[in-house]
Amino acid sequence: MKPTRAYGEGTVYQEGVNKWTARITLGKTPDGKPLTKRFSAKTKAAAEKKLWDFKKAQRKEAKPSTVQYTLAAYLDFSMKTYQYQKLKPLSYDCPESTIRNHILPQLGKMKFAQVSRDDIQRLMEKFLNAITTPKMGTIL
Repeated sequence: MKPTRAYGEGTVYQEGVNKWTARITLGKTPDGKPLTKRFSAKTKAAAEKKLWDFKKAQRKEAKPSTVQYTLAAYLDFSMKTYQYQKLKPLSYDCPESTIRNHILPQLGKMKFAQVSRDDIQRLMEKFLNAITTPKMGTIL
């Protein structure tokens, strides 16, 4: 049994005698239909190269310069560009809510390139201490 391809990887197949087609799904249109891009070539290798070149160009185009973005802007871009198309609405709400309510108030104004491992570790320790430390007047 052949393994399935990952979402957004694309596919290459033969149409007719001397025609190969590469197809990639880019997302969905506002009315819910799949938005696809197709490339045709005479050989399978040429079709795969066209698909690879297109994906490479998309990655360059979609990647923002991390120097000028704040963490808030970068996370917003990342969630809307990559996660929104892949996840169902309820699955999208959970990480989006966590980012909006917990991460952005603490680190959102920092430049993306300046956020360090230590900043993230301090934030995680703060949340862990808030969860494990009992408050006065609570019954254990």
